[in-house]
Amino acid sequence: MRKTAFFLTIIIMMIFQCGCPAFAALTTVVEIEEDDSSGFLVMESASVRNGDPDIPVNPVIQLNFNKNVVSISVMFDNVNCFHLTDADGVVVPIRVIFPDDQLQTTFRNNIFITPQEPLKPNSVYSLMIDNTLKARNGDMMADARVLTFSTSGSATDEINPILARLGDEIMSFETALEPTGASFPSAVPATGPVSSDGPSKRGIDVSVLAVLITAAACLLLIAVVLISYKHKKKRSVQEH
Repeated sequence: MRKTAFFLTIIIMMIFQCGCPAFAALTTVVEIEEDDSSGFLVMESASVRNGDPDIPVNPVIQLNFNKNVVSISVMFDNVNCFHLTDADGVVVPIRVIFPDDQLQTTFRNNIFITPQEPLKPNSVYSLMIDNTLKARNGDMMADARVLTFSTSGSATDEINPILARLGDEIMSFETALEPTGASFPSAVPATGPVSSDGPSKRGIDVSVLAVLITAAACLLLIAVVLISYKHKKKRSVQEH
């Protein structure tokens, strides 16, 4: 019986050595699911719509996404994903403003764009958002987005209520970057999720692996218990 117990202990140790990495990975998958890893990073709405006329020459363009896009882990890459150009394609300097996602968790899905100087009145501009814009969990845009709008002849004194609430709890960057190949929407929309860490499919594979290891461990333990029982019963019969 001692040999059986020793054998059983060895088996359990082997199971945990093989199974623990899989269960650790499974835990990571659960954390990603809580951060909404399924699907694309999506721009759900914006304060300026494509084709809008009469936009003030000093706009604050609020972009609202479905995931955290302001985490420090992605912020410094995301700041390079925004480009404002005039009708001739000339780059216009902008400020890209990120809420502090540690202090202002309610607004971690929001980014604000404003020109460094007032725009020209009665002119056409395009705000480009690269398809490389990334959420904290690694998900990216399915395609680039372009918002083309026309300015009015006047400025506004309205203050964005969220920026007013954020106060100094923001990170602001001044940029004037030329558009890249990632700035223009593709002719054929993407058909599947995009993620730099390869994402949900790998997570599902890890989950299946963890389940298989668990099932194998249970079967092995049952087999050991049955063998031990039969061995004990056989010795009992022989002794009598």
